[in-house]
Amino acid sequence: LLAKNALDSGLRIPSFTQTYLSPGSGVVTTYLRESGTLKSLEKLGLHVTGYGCNECIQNEETNGLKPDIKQFVNENNLITIGMISGTRQTQQRHSLIKANYVTSPPLVLAYALAGNVLTDLEQETIGVDNKNLFLKDIWPSRQIVEEIEDEIIIKKLLNQIHENIQTGNPQWNSIRIPSIHLYPQYPWAEYSTYIKRPPFFDT
Repeated sequence: LLAKNALDSGLRIPSFTQTYLSPGSGVVTTYLRESGTLKSLEKLGLHVTGYGCNECIQNEETNGLKPDIKQFVNENNLITIGMISGTRQTQQRHSLIKANYVTSPPLVLAYALAGNVLTDLEQETIGVDNKNLFLKDIWPSRQIVEEIEDEIIIKKLLNQIHENIQTGNPQWNSIRIPSIHLYPQYPWAEYSTYIKRPPFFDT
């Protein structure tokens, strides 16, 4: 809803801010799609890149900084910041990100719009070129949030989830699991860019 209000107000995320959206599960994507907010997030540059541990396993190969951003950071010796709503983002997941902060999903979006973590979101205007809008001007009301929660999430989606909870996802159910007798430990794939064997296992 904050994304929709930002778009309607003419705000955009600055090009030097890199974004991605990694919900805890596919159910969250369904919430966003059914409520009509996913399109607004995508228009701002927040596209779903994966789920759950996707955010925890970010590394240079799977989700490195864009080449032009990386070049600008190196040439200007900048201190870059990561802002996230999860709980697993530590320093040095990317070699060029020097610090990380955890906050709520709406505030992650707010800081992305601001383009600077030093922005005082209560006292300063939001947006790089905006001189008139404050965060409070685009913040959705509690009434609207509760209406969507009640109509879309509680009544519609939760009923659908409970009806299909035993069948699950056909693609997930078709995954072949290696025998535990052949692989008593996880069979690390050296070619994987998603799950890598941590080097501390070898020390």
